Amino acid sequence: MTLPNFLVLGTAKAGTSSLASYLDKHPEVCFSRVQEPNFFAFDQQYARGESYYRSLYAHYDGEPCSGEKSWRYSCGAVYPKAFERIRQMLPDLKLIYVLRDPLERGISMWRELRDAGQDIVDADPNRALLTDPLITDSMKYASTWRRFGDAYGQQNMLVIFFEDLISDPEGFYRSVTDFLGVAHHSLEKEIHENPSIGLRSDGRLLEWLRRNQMDNATRRVLPDRLRRWGRKNLKTPIGKVEVSPETRAAFLDMVRPEARAALEMANKPFDYWTLE
Repeated sequence: MTLPNFLVLGTAKAGTSSLASYLDKHPEVCFSRVQEPNFFAFDQQYARGESYYRSLYAHYDGEPCSGEKSWRYSCGAVYPKAFERIRQMLPDLKLIYVLRDPLERGISMWRELRDAGQDIVDADPNRALLTDPLITDSMKYASTWRRFGDAYGQQNMLVIFFEDLISDPEGFYRSVTDFLGVAHHSLEKEIHENPSIGLRSDGRLLEWLRRNQMDNATRRVLPDRLRRWGRKNLKTPIGKVEVSPETRAAFLDMVRPEARAALEMANKPFDYWTLE
């Protein structure tokens, strides 16, 4: 078993699941058997120790690269211990950080959090965009880039963009394989993991169960058939997300400094994203 020599830091809803799927299929990469272990972010996971983390790479067979992706590693305020834990266990590391237009990503992240249910997020996207700690913390693009880049060296950090994944998938993945020093493998078909379509939001009963920490216990005792019924009948489809002009303006004011700094660091124009 081995320890990883690269991490995909995030960010959420920026194509990291598609990137992980590509790397998982790469013959020169040993990807974590748990795609998003959150080992350094979650206290209960970290408490399982290094031997557990190594076990995620039990299938290692001499590949030159091994790694995982957990977007919560980029949320330094919500998970303040993650950075130092990574530094202590993995002092030599390459890092991949994927960024996306803040407003589009924030809306997509709200939809994902509502669907997953494990993180209690406000049912009103207008309030969530401005107050949810996971959404706001994951928008600190430049600060996260500097923190990890200063620790590991900017030459060991690849910052790429979701928009490039959409416009030029081959080029996007080629930049990753070049960075990791492995052969580039052309895509047989487009990879689109974890899309923000068909997502469903908790109804009032599910929200009550989660807020009272009863959902896990309920999930353990209910058979799969009843859980599927509950998902269908206790969750409602998420339609078009309406963001008010006031929320949009306040959100962009909040994220603009970090977003502009990240674009400047990447030598991209400020109008690459919609920030006004």
